Amino acid sequence: MQVIMLIPWIVAITSMVWTHHYIISVLLLVCAISHFYTYLQGYYPPSWGKVLAVLQICWLAASYFTNEALLTLGMIFPVVAFLYIGKNQRKQQEQNEAIIRNHEQQLALMDELRKQRHDFKAHATALMYGTGHDDYKTELQKHFADVDQFLKNESNIIAGTLYSYHKKAEQQGIKLDYNIQHAISGMPLSEYELVSLIGNILDNAMDAACEYKDTGKQGNIFFSCRKQSGIWILVCQNSTVPLQNETIECIFTKRSQSTKGGTHEGIGTQQIMNIVKKHDGTLDFTAIDETFTLKIKIPDVK
Repeated sequence: MQVIMLIPWIVAITSMVWTHHYIISVLLLVCAISHFYTYLQGYYPPSWGKVLAVLQICWLAASYFTNEALLTLGMIFPVVAFLYIGKNQRKQQEQNEAIIRNHEQQLALMDELRKQRHDFKAHATALMYGTGHDDYKTELQKHFADVDQFLKNESNIIAGTLYSYHKKAEQQGIKLDYNIQHAISGMPLSEYELVSLIGNILDNAMDAACEYKDTGKQGNIFFSCRKQSGIWILVCQNSTVPLQNETIECIFTKRSQSTKGGTHEGIGTQQIMNIVKKHDGTLDFTAIDETFTLKIKIPDVK
């Protein structure tokens, strides 16, 4: 596929150099390199490559038969159009994947509710005829309270998201505490944006807390949401190993790098920043010793 994609460019550049149109050949070379890079990065599906090559050959043929070198630059137009369409398609695909993930989270929450309902009669009987067993009563109250905090005033989508991270934290031995004073569902964001915002915040916090836990210490996460004077305030505080200055300087910027190692880009932090900016919000963070604190403020304007 890569060879097919490069053939029109090679023919066009060679033709322009042969006919001494050096400026056009340089422009085509730059575009060919950009095209090759975006293809490797997956900016559009590989199946589009053949269609794009055919369109470029048509422009190349038009230039050849009319003896008009400038028509060769028309090869750039299909590339730009495909990149634009591919960008929109990727965005839609990301939204679909987020919806699918959230649906699974909601199913997990509903499954937990069904289990609670199934066990309710047995627990009620134990409480009615049993005496003492304070530890049992405390554990039972905590079990029901854990699920109730996610259902209180929240939409199914947000409740499912919060519950999924609660279970994930339990499984990984991370202590995750929520303090939701005002329902997150009431924020002036679409459900897709809310899931993306909360998910990326808690994903980053979970990764940092797990890395901190690997050092032999307890990893903690505290997430809160409240509305004050017409401003929504989200705070996420988590345990973290000490961060390098280079990492701190790049967090929540286009130069942000993942703290998971390697050369991965910090896509999650960029997504958070994009959503906050879109809604005229502000984002501040501090990294002091072994604690990272993120604070987001978004106006309550729909």
